[in-house]
Amino acid sequence: MNTNACNFAWLENNFKDVEFFFVAMAIDGTELQLDIADNACIDLVKTPGFVCLSSLSKHHSSSLAIESSDAVTIFRGYELDVCISSYDGRITEIHPKSLENGVFAFIRYCKHSRSLIVRSDLFGVSPLFYRIDNGIFFLSSHNVLLRQPGDELDTSGEISLLNYGFSFDQHTCHVDIKRFPPAMQARIDASGRVIWQPWGSWNDLGQGDRLIDDEAAQEVESAFRESMQRCIALTHGDIVLPLSSGYDSRRIFGYLNESNVDFETITAQAFKRIGDRYFDIDGRFGPEVARRFGRPNRLVPARTPEGLAADLARRDLLIGSESLMHGWSMALFEALRENSTAACIYDGLGGDALGNSGFVFPRFHVDYKNNIDILFNETAKPGFARALGYQGAVYDDYRKGYRDYLDSLPSGPNQCELAFLLLRTRRSISPWILMNQAPGSLVVFPYLELGHVRKTLEFYPGEKYRVFFQKYCLEKYYPDCFSIPGSRAMPAVLPPVPQDFANQLDAAERQYLFSEEIIELIGSRVNDRNKFFFSLFRSRLATRYSKPWLFETLARYLRSETRTGYFLQ
Repeated sequence: MNTNACNFAWLENNFKDVEFFFVAMAIDGTELQLDIADNACIDLVKTPGFVCLSSLSKHHSSSLAIESSDAVTIFRGYELDVCISSYDGRITEIHPKSLENGVFAFIRYCKHSRSLIVRSDLFGVSPLFYRIDNGIFFLSSHNVLLRQPGDELDTSGEISLLNYGFSFDQHTCHVDIKRFPPAMQARIDASGRVIWQPWGSWNDLGQGDRLIDDEAAQEVESAFRESMQRCIALTHGDIVLPLSSGYDSRRIFGYLNESNVDFETITAQAFKRIGDRYFDIDGRFGPEVARRFGRPNRLVPARTPEGLAADLARRDLLIGSESLMHGWSMALFEALRENSTAACIYDGLGGDALGNSGFVFPRFHVDYKNNIDILFNETAKPGFARALGYQGAVYDDYRKGYRDYLDSLPSGPNQCELAFLLLRTRRSISPWILMNQAPGSLVVFPYLELGHVRKTLEFYPGEKYRVFFQKYCLEKYYPDCFSIPGSRAMPAVLPPVPQDFANQLDAAERQYLFSEEIIELIGSRVNDRNKFFFSLFRSRLATRYSKPWLFETLARYLRSETRTGYFLQ
């Protein structure tokens, strides 16, 4: 590895205002050479056989990588029992076994033994990817930093992503790039041998057999309040709450407001499509929650149609094909980067899944013993595989691998809840914030604190869904927050966005998704039968029969895969 193998100009241009890390360790006698000077945006730590590039924070005295006499430690995220977060120099004194209750990626390089210790959080929410290539073990917070021209497709990862928005297990859309497993610690020695050591067990979480009553609500609310207290104790920076119109962020708001904690709310206006119309829900009702309690709110206007393509391109560049969601969020992060102090961002990830249950399908929760079969059949449908011509052994390998993964999760009422946390929460939803945040900021997830997770998983998922438990707790303990309409309780009359403007948004998105390059790629990927449907789709002469679900999803995926450059050459 040398300076010709890495495009540093591309890295600086695209990641100077995004928190990231990139690690390379030589294995099996490979020589590792990387000559680059530090600059104002990116920190370089190098020692024989090891290199780390990471974000510099204007709010802290260090980067994500902290060097001591005998080691280099990279810690991104937070741990609530130890009460430590990114950029804290105390991490050099922390044993990795102490890290359990939080969302984090931990990497330590031992200079003497030239070995790595890598540890992920219990649900593997903090993005962490790895690749072994030509005698080098790579790790990064962003899969796109490990991409190389000509990477081979992982068909199982691709089919899984297209089917339901996530790649399962360690799969990504590329054979040589893997997502580091959750609840795992690995030791990589100088020879390249990897020793995997699971550190946590999902069997130790709640059994999902309790029914919902007033006592249950009090127990869960107590666990939630304890989690919030632990998050507040981190004192990483000024508390910022992205306040939507949903229940998850409102409940966090309710607690912060009652606790008389200084915090700021920020709301990203995003137009939600219902049927063939767009509605401004968060932008209208999120600020109303803050105003009712005299709390400041910063409203970030939605992008105009003219700015939509740039936002979508930025999302695709940073997140790639890890997730195809949340293109609307780029304006929010642009606004957060303007903060003059370090931000500790509170996000409601997991609130809905743990409070109300995760997946929802017909006949779900009638008998939990059938849930895993229903989940598999609903999320492994053959539509995309057939359209792309994946037949025979390729498709069979995908289905077997996916089913084996689902069956490996602890059986019982919570099996599908764990699947949701490990697939949708971890792979589809969390990247929107963890792969976009500014250097020096911290994102905390109060609903994923282990005490709260254990308590909510004690209760039967069908019961939580029946009473809509997150709503129940919000209404019971924060009734004034609950009473304002929002995305979960739409008012009877809500005027839609003007149709002309909605048409412009649709046209801008279609223009971005269906560029000539993407049209050509779709034509080269789909089978002959779907080439005919694609011609109908393009002409709009028979949209009822032209499979928009197929071509729009495929275009979104291919756009995320289209690179304007690579860091690794």
